Amino acid sequence: MRAAHTRFAAHSENIVNHNTPGYTPYRAAQSSSAVGPVVRLQRSDKPRPENPGQGEDSLATDLVGIMLARHDHAASAAIIRTADEMQGTLLDVLV
Repeated sequence: MRAAHTRFAAHSENIVNHNTPGYTPYRAAQSSSAVGPVVRLQRSDKPRPENPGQGEDSLATDLVGIMLARHDHAASAAIIRTADEMQGTLLDVLV
C-alpha cells in the first residue's frame, strides 16, 4: 500500500506542476525487498518540454500512473481484508 501511495503522490505532483516552466518531473522507481516493494522517487534527468504531449514524462502517462496506483492500493486493501476474514474464520473454528 505504501508503494502505491508513493507512486500516486509522484504522479499527482507531476500533474499539479504540469504547466510550471522548467519543472522536472518525478519518476517512481520500484524495487523488491524482503518486506515487499520499495518505491524511491527520482527526478527526471531533464525538465518537462514546453509541449509535453508524448513520451514517458507526458500528462497522459501521469494520469495512467494515478489510475494504476489506485488499482494497486485497492488490491492491497482487498488482500488485507481477506487475510483478516480468514483469521476470523480460523479463530471461529478453533474456539
